[in-house]
Amino acid sequence: STQSTWDILSVYFFSLHIAIAIAMLKTVTMMIACVVAALVTAAVASDVPGAVSIDSLTFPKLVGTPHYHVLVKFDKQYAYGDSEDEFKELCKRIGGLANANDILIGQVGVQEYGEKLNDDLREQFGVRADSFPHYKLFKKGSASPITYSGEITADSLSRFLKNELGVYIGLPGCLEELDMLAKGFLSVDSAERESRISQAEALKGTLSGSALDSAKYYIVVMNKIQQKGVDFPTSEKLRLSRIIESKITEEKKNQMRIKLNILPSFS
Repeated sequence: STQSTWDILSVYFFSLHIAIAIAMLKTVTMMIACVVAALVTAAVASDVPGAVSIDSLTFPKLVGTPHYHVLVKFDKQYAYGDSEDEFKELCKRIGGLANANDILIGQVGVQEYGEKLNDDLREQFGVRADSFPHYKLFKKGSASPITYSGEITADSLSRFLKNELGVYIGLPGCLEELDMLAKGFLSVDSAERESRISQAEALKGTLSGSALDSAKYYIVVMNKIQQKGVDFPTSEKLRLSRIIESKITEEKKNQMRIKLNILPSFS
């Protein structure tokens, strides 16, 4: 009948409208997702203050020149997470040093798909993608890097730079007055070392809390160098590193890290 035909048509057009509405909703949802993804990508890809973005073209213009020591981070193009936060802290710390104008922190963002931007640099220096973030230090005038293999923390990376480049970086646990006594300690004669130990002991008497703990360790190292020789800081570094890698509490690890921060002060 005519009424039945209209009923069927009404149901058909109603269903059609519902299908169109659902399709439009899916389209709008996809568009919103794309916009959000673009915004997130833009935010993640933003430059890190204190770091220089390096690509295949600019790499030879900055790295290996006689003007700069360059610590290069090889990482995926849009890095994030704890290791990236540590990188940002490192950049802020080194960028704020008045005595480090010849040190640059660079980042090489590697694309794993598509155009594979900077993948040639990754291959050139033998960096595996599964080792990201990967750090290499290029000293002035050298195209042969020193590979960093320690913990990915701002403190550990700062300690690495302090040790390799001799730049003063006030690390957690370090005391500037005692750092001054430790500077050159390995090269002075026995009498001068005894004089510095006496000065350190006098300074220790004015300190308390964590500063006192640090002072005690400076003095321990000084005495060990007197007794065992100038190789002691190297062997002590290895010993502390092994302890950190063992199954101990985080509190104990932090105590070992502070000692590791102090050791590069001895030169």
